[in-house]
Amino acid sequence: GVPAPARLRTEARFDADALLAQMDELCERSPRRNTGECVHGCGLGDGRAGGLLLVREDIGRHNAMDKLIGQAWLDRVAVGDKALFITGRISCEMALKAHRAGCPVLVSRKSATDEAARRAEELGVTLVSHCRDGRLRVLSCPDRIAG
Repeated sequence: GVPAPARLRTEARFDADALLAQMDELCERSPRRNTGECVHGCGLGDGRAGGLLLVREDIGRHNAMDKLIGQAWLDRVAVGDKALFITGRISCEMALKAHRAGCPVLVSRKSATDEAARRAEELGVTLVSHCRDGRLRVLSCPDRIAG
């Protein structure tokens, strides 16, 4: 059989308030979403004091995430200590994409599937859902989130 992927390891820690602020920033910086178009936004931030480093949009949430990860790679932005932010629901494939990119935290305004939470735990990806209105839910690897 195919061996299981190695768990993602990082010393990076993330602040809950910063994650909330960066999710709000993603929604503010998503131009087509703000004009009422049905698109998803994806952002990359440090989950600490700074703002978002990159933002991409697409009609599909998977495509938005692929565009963002690709742009980070092209720009040579290290993602091993960053958080990915997405405006749509998190599937198990998205948790796997975050793991393959080497990004330890995946945050959504919406929900995550049960399978995504289970898979994220196996992969060592911190999965955060319902990041809005001053609240968030940490579904896997909670030790990386403070506050």
